[in-house]
Amino acid sequence: MEEKIIIRKKVLDKRSLKLIPGSVLFCIPLLWFLWYFWKDMGDFAWRALPLYLLLLLFSTLAVLCIIVILWFAITIIRGATKGEIALLADAEGVHSYLGTMSVEFIPWKAVERIYLNCIDDSWFIEFVFQDENKYLRNFSKRQKREMRMEKEKGHQLVYLPLEKLGEDPEVLFSKMEKIFEKVRQK
Repeated sequence: MEEKIIIRKKVLDKRSLKLIPGSVLFCIPLLWFLWYFWKDMGDFAWRALPLYLLLLLFSTLAVLCIIVILWFAITIIRGATKGEIALLADAEGVHSYLGTMSVEFIPWKAVERIYLNCIDDSWFIEFVFQDENKYLRNFSKRQKREMRMEKEKGHQLVYLPLEKLGEDPEVLFSKMEKIFEKVRQK
């Protein structure tokens, strides 16, 4: 049986859980603002047109803000319940759906070795390629520039950030290393 690593996205982390109630609570004063100022406007609004236009502008911004905040909360909750794949490692290579990398697929046949790296308390799996120039041919100028900039920061051309995965970096690395070694032995 082929060994695989499948990690699902964990959108509801501690930070997201704090943002949802905070953003919903932010809607309450906005709703109060809309209700309080519009309930007594009546004929007065038309006599003080600049004030009316200013109130209309603030009300429009408040409604847009409420829509964006509710959309944000719904998106986070929906993303957490779907359980979309964030990382898949199999005999072909590593498929990353994190959105933080320029690279979505890293084939094992192009990789010379992998290693675990920690920079500023953040863990990464780094991929060293047999022929970097050959591998770089598949990417746009922008992607190549980004990869080279990351290399100047201490990374390899391609690396996998592990903090968003919510897994123990050393355990995940050892599983990925086993898959890599099996592929290399074939």
